[in-house]
Amino acid sequence: MQKILLYIFIIITLSSCLEIEKPFSESHNLSNNVYKDIYISNIIGLKKTTSDKLKIRINNYLNKNNILSSYKHYNKNNYILTATVIEDNNYNSYKMIWKLIEPNTNKTTKFIIDLNHKNLEKNKGVLEKISYKISNFILQNLNKDIYYTTININKINGLKDQLIHKNIFIKNIKELGKIYKFEFKFNEKNYNNDYILNINFVLKILNNNQIDLKIEWVLKNYNNEIIASIEQNKIISEDIYINLWPNLSKKIIELALKDINYLINIKK
Repeated sequence: MQKILLYIFIIITLSSCLEIEKPFSESHNLSNNVYKDIYISNIIGLKKTTSDKLKIRINNYLNKNNILSSYKHYNKNNYILTATVIEDNNYNSYKMIWKLIEPNTNKTTKFIIDLNHKNLEKNKGVLEKISYKISNFILQNLNKDIYYTTININKINGLKDQLIHKNIFIKNIKELGKIYKFEFKFNEKNYNNDYILNINFVLKILNNNQIDLKIEWVLKNYNNEIIASIEQNKIISEDIYINLWPNLSKKIIELALKDINYLINIKK
């Protein structure tokens, strides 16, 4: 029983042990399932402090709902979210007019939220409601245009004599790829894939039944040009490698796909 609990503890701690240095900063949040990339721009007609609080809340809502977003960093492929607060003299109230602008096309979708007043500084409940509404509006619009990124896994080296481990790894990468809208193919000879991936395992047996496990993920574009190489390295016991490979491989894949996902999105 103690041995099983030890295995579970080691698997949990692998999230930090196998983590590699991230190629992005903390200010640009990463969701688990990136549909599109949103830049939250100016909110005209509100105090700056209120505008900033609202942008942070919207950013958090979008991230929780699997949308990559930022209110600090912009690139030409971002959708742009803007808003203007105007007074409705007929009803002694205010309207918040939101615009979602598509990149490159400038196609604009509008969404209007009615307000009783525009002094939102002390009313956190209203800020939360606005954030919730605008996030749902964005989700409804962007979900119409979700697509899968196809990645051809050209090679999985180093597991030739370990067919069970290799099959479990393939099963897990197919399953976890769905989270990021990745469609994995294997050894395809056509040129219809968005990206190519080579995965290299190096296992070295050490003393005291230890294994030095190294994995290299080489991401390439459709022209077979290298975009990035992600490396993972951890010394584990042979028992863990043999008995807990399904869980261990999932953790390895999760960490790698998180970085591959971001690399692909900043490459666009």
